[in-house]
Amino acid sequence: MPLCTRTLPAFLLLLVFVSYEPVQASSLPRELENLDPEATSAELRRAYGRSGRLQATLRNAMQQVGGFVQHCTGGACPPGLFGNSSNHRSILEATAGRCDLEQIIAVGERNLLWLNTINKTRSPEQQLAFTSPKLQAKMGIPIDQPKRYGHRSICTKLERVVSTMPEDMKTVLFGKGELPEDPIVPEKTYLEQGRSLDELYQTTLRWKMFEPHRDHFTRLSVMDIRGYYFLQRVKNLENELADFSGLTPQLQEQYRTWLLQLCANASVVAGEGFTRAEQCKGLFETALADEALPAYYERFVVAGAAVYRTYFDIQNPRENLDWSRVDHQAEVTFLDPRQQPVRDFLQTNLEDEFRYQEWQLHLRFVKRGAGVPRVLFEANAAPHVNGIGGDTITMNANDSLDEFGTRWAIRHEFGHLLGFPDCYFEFFDKTVEEMVTYQIDPTDLMCSRAGHFTKRMYRELEAVYGEEVEVAIR
Repeated sequence: MPLCTRTLPAFLLLLVFVSYEPVQASSLPRELENLDPEATSAELRRAYGRSGRLQATLRNAMQQVGGFVQHCTGGACPPGLFGNSSNHRSILEATAGRCDLEQIIAVGERNLLWLNTINKTRSPEQQLAFTSPKLQAKMGIPIDQPKRYGHRSICTKLERVVSTMPEDMKTVLFGKGELPEDPIVPEKTYLEQGRSLDELYQTTLRWKMFEPHRDHFTRLSVMDIRGYYFLQRVKNLENELADFSGLTPQLQEQYRTWLLQLCANASVVAGEGFTRAEQCKGLFETALADEALPAYYERFVVAGAAVYRTYFDIQNPRENLDWSRVDHQAEVTFLDPRQQPVRDFLQTNLEDEFRYQEWQLHLRFVKRGAGVPRVLFEANAAPHVNGIGGDTITMNANDSLDEFGTRWAIRHEFGHLLGFPDCYFEFFDKTVEEMVTYQIDPTDLMCSRAGHFTKRMYRELEAVYGEEVEVAIR
């Protein structure tokens, strides 16, 4: 994940080009590499299906789904829902905090099937949905509120979801009978409960796909930049660290965590004077005993800054972007898709997104050309590009061009073609057996589905592509 080197001093160049191979090499299957933290249930389902595991999971779970709750009429559901009844297979196992994830997936599937059954009897204007542009626009996983999920937290969430669900909905969702053509409860209640269950389904799918690759995600923990991010925002940090013993225990623990994360960033590189992540605790304790925490911070802050920039700096700039300072615009050639709806889809979305104040990016469609960006449509594909600064965006042919997710995806993936990396992060925290994910800036198009083209993105484009214009003029 090389940095753009135009502004880095010689010391940082060492951090950029001497990489720590285990972190860089991805062992993930292709279908998992393109799942951002806000992937919808439909996107996750496609990825899980491509992994070859969805049908096997459903076959196993559906054999039992009728035993979750046979009937929930006239009051409480049968004890088999959370108990050990021999007549009902329990969603939750006898061990507290452990539950059958395959059965949650089966119920999540039934939840979506019910939604589809309801919508078959409704006009386009009356369609119900668990996601919407308005809801997705509110998405975001701020860096100070990371999402954590694992087997235990999924089971805890399941208990909450089931405890608040109306009995009539439980009868349908945890049963095995025909699906009603109406919500059977007030529509608002149906959508609230259905969305809660769908979110649980999404989390469970994600965990089932990612958990087998926990070693890969554990190694990625050295790319966690929260230590650098938060320490940069501490006023009078040097004084705080110098007076560490005078801080409250809570603040001491917080600074300790951030400083260890900062040290771990240094293990991303293999330069002299840098260390492996597992040595950071000993180095911290030595610095603490020597009252040298300010020096410890200074030793590793450069590494933290370098890793932080890998999430934002343009990598592998394009050669077919023309920047004009005179007209306040940029032009990118793009292979003509030769279908007017697709041409309109590209031009409308990309030119609407990539603009800032008077500046505007324009597409110029061409019939042919080496390295010219293009868009392909493949059935059941997760939207992706063939590398940062690549030339091919692949979209899902089954998705409507009018859907919010499709419109966001083309804007985000085009950002990759311009050289922008993703600025969200996900890793496995082995101390608590959970995945952790966050977006460094939820307002940024490359971080979140709630994001847009930002001032920082414009300035980065100007610095990389506009700089070439100045050199050419001189």
